[in-house]
Amino acid sequence: MSLGHKKLSLWYLQLAQNLDAGLPLAQALRGTGGPPAASIEAMAHWVEGGASVEQALLRSTDWLPKAERPFLTSAAAAGRLPLTLRRLSERHLQLHATKLHVALSCAYPLLLLHLAVLVYPLLRMIDWGHGLQWSATSYLLNLGTLLLPLWGGALGVFILIRRESPFVRTIASRVPGLGGYLKAQALSDFTFALGNLLDAGVIIAQAWLLAGQTSLSPALRRAGEAIHDLATAGEAPGLHLHHFPCFPKDYMALYRAGEINGQLDHNLRLLAGQTQERAMLCLKVAARSYSTLLFLFVAGTVAYLVISTYAGYLHLLSSVLPF
Repeated sequence: MSLGHKKLSLWYLQLAQNLDAGLPLAQALRGTGGPPAASIEAMAHWVEGGASVEQALLRSTDWLPKAERPFLTSAAAAGRLPLTLRRLSERHLQLHATKLHVALSCAYPLLLLHLAVLVYPLLRMIDWGHGLQWSATSYLLNLGTLLLPLWGGALGVFILIRRESPFVRTIASRVPGLGGYLKAQALSDFTFALGNLLDAGVIIAQAWLLAGQTSLSPALRRAGEAIHDLATAGEAPGLHLHHFPCFPKDYMALYRAGEINGQLDHNLRLLAGQTQERAMLCLKVAARSYSTLLFLFVAGTVAYLVISTYAGYLHLLSSVLPF
């Protein structure tokens, strides 16, 4: 299970600052905080023993994203590790800020939902002939019947997301709004990886293959393998991007322009930023839309319960008072 975006951002930044200060890698690792201390010590110990950065990264299998290990290894081999670490830190900080915004936008409807759940068992205890028939046992049982499935389902989804379960991704890709976010995010992650691999000196064919292997998108994995074969045969990848629907037209144009003018690394960073903004926009729109729908559902349910309560009292009064 990987660390959260905020902790990863801080760790990457700390490690980059330690390396820029001239500390050896093992000492720089020990000067960071956030990940499990035992894992950091194991990584430092392996480095001191003469192991490669790739071998040291294997000591962090529980918290370091697998997709980021190939270009960390390549950047270390090319002597560009601090730069790559800073880019990763900025990226994870941006992801943290956006997802925090989304979480806050969903907080009010969820609070309203829990308020409705707390009130509903009380309304079921109202007897129009005898008033409120309070029973703590009955209230807690009815409350548990509503809350436990809600909390259990939310906890299960959270665990599956943190473990990067393909089942959750498959379901989410079919949900309007979330599907667009996942597609754009996968392309952004792929482009970010490809740009960093090339910047670290990895040859174009191998960079496409590694970027595809780290992607969560089957379409991008297939594209990475196909472009690897074409680039190995001496073909320019930009000439063949139109064969893969996972690449938008504006993406292909900017990639090809960078390929022609020798600024592919720069253009890939631009593309990673653009596709990241597109992904975040999709996520924000989905969050607003679904939080609004949840709010309307809860508000409608509460209004129905309130109206039903007053209707019961009015019916009781009409049966008692003469007119």
